[in-house]
Amino acid sequence: MYCSFLNGLVMDVNVNTAERRRSVRMPQVFQVSLCDNRWRSIARGRTVNISEGGVLIVTEDRQGIPKQGQLHLEILLPTGVGRGGNKRSLRIVRYICRIARVEKMGHLLTLGLEFIEKIH
Repeated sequence: MYCSFLNGLVMDVNVNTAERRRSVRMPQVFQVSLCDNRWRSIARGRTVNISEGGVLIVTEDRQGIPKQGQLHLEILLPTGVGRGGNKRSLRIVRYICRIARVEKMGHLLTLGLEFIEKIH
């Protein structure tokens, strides 16, 4: 709580700083594939941010992208420097996700996904 002075009056103002997220989000851009339950790609996109518990992605809005329920996600991650010191090795990490939030932005779609299970 802090005090604010307005026209000589003191007003008590409560500042709500509660954070609902359980883990810190890091802005990162990685290529992703949204997949059906057989791991067939239904759309491609990019991450906006990622955390221990989930990811925000952006993709083109198209038919076949579920707006609720679950979907499968493949994230293409760098593993470090490859041979010769100038090429990066890549690996695919797979998750089953719950669709927590969907927002349409013109021809784009943002999806907030909660990680349910990492697939090895």
